Amino acid sequence: MISLESRASFSLENYHNVAWLGEGIIISDEAIAAMDSARESFLALLESDDELVVYGVTSGYGQNAYQRFSKAERKAHAQKISYATSAAFGDPAPQRVVRGIIFARLINFIEGHAAVSSGLARRVAAMLDQASLPQVPMRGIGCAGEIQPLGHLFNALSEERAMGEKENLSLVNGSPCACALAADVALSARRRLDLVYRFFALSSEALRAPLEAYDPSLESLWAAPEELLALRELRTLTGGGDTKRRAFQAP
Repeated sequence: MISLESRASFSLENYHNVAWLGEGIIISDEAIAAMDSARESFLALLESDDELVVYGVTSGYGQNAYQRFSKAERKAHAQKISYATSAAFGDPAPQRVVRGIIFARLINFIEGHAAVSSGLARRVAAMLDQASLPQVPMRGIGCAGEIQPLGHLFNALSEERAMGEKENLSLVNGSPCACALAADVALSARRRLDLVYRFFALSSEALRAPLEAYDPSLESLWAAPEELLALRELRTLTGGGDTKRRAFQAP
């Protein structure tokens, strides 16, 4: 289990363990306390000023932002689920990406910045323990932000619990989808790069290409860290190969 204590807990390694390897998460007591404190402060702010305008909380959404809610209307509005956002179509995102979106959704929850209850954060985290997750279609997304894919992912959760002010909004606002997709690409590229190193090393060995280009004495000439890493990887992978090399045209 991955313990979430702060935003620093959302590393690429932890993302890999949760999204790709299927690990669950637990939220630390410190994070629970931080979220509860922020939630309490936010609700106190709402109660302190009847004229306060908080978009989507004391006002309507989008073209209805001009609307201003009374206390009773505000609480009723918090319970409404926008099914209109669930309008994407096409092939669904891979389940590892869906798990990644759920993981990334908690980033702005964990220190209280979204002002949601710790109960909602724990319920989102518990989705990772489900045998199956909602499908998130990846075509036809032309919405503001990521409300369409996030609506597909979290609307069922919104149906099952009493949602407080701002909580439905916090589930579908922000950019956890972009975060998850970027992390997925980074992890995929890392694996592909390892494969590329092996491919070129095998090609060099098949050609019995000269290895002087990978000599350690040339490292100071490689200015980019990535190029230096490639030099070292190829040198390691070609070490111990055929000693009878070609005398010309290294690849």
